[in-house]
Amino acid sequence: MKHSIKLSVVALILLAGCGGQTSSSQAVQTITLSYADWGNQEVNHRMIDLIEIQYPHINLELREDSTGRGAEFP
Repeated sequence: MKHSIKLSVVALILLAGCGGQTSSSQAVQTITLSYADWGNQEVNHRMIDLIEIQYPHINLELREDSTGRGAEFP
């Protein structure tokens, strides 16, 4: 259940980041998205690798510097 929620959130982010269609004459802009999750880091890294293969113009950075959890965030 948790993984399907994570994948849904990431899919929504990707849809927002991938927006419109580009023609072959337009340069594809590379974007970087910062992502934080305190779950299984191995799963997070595998998921990011698969997304970056599917969408080579999107770079996902897994932030590991956030130490807060749950109620600590408003």
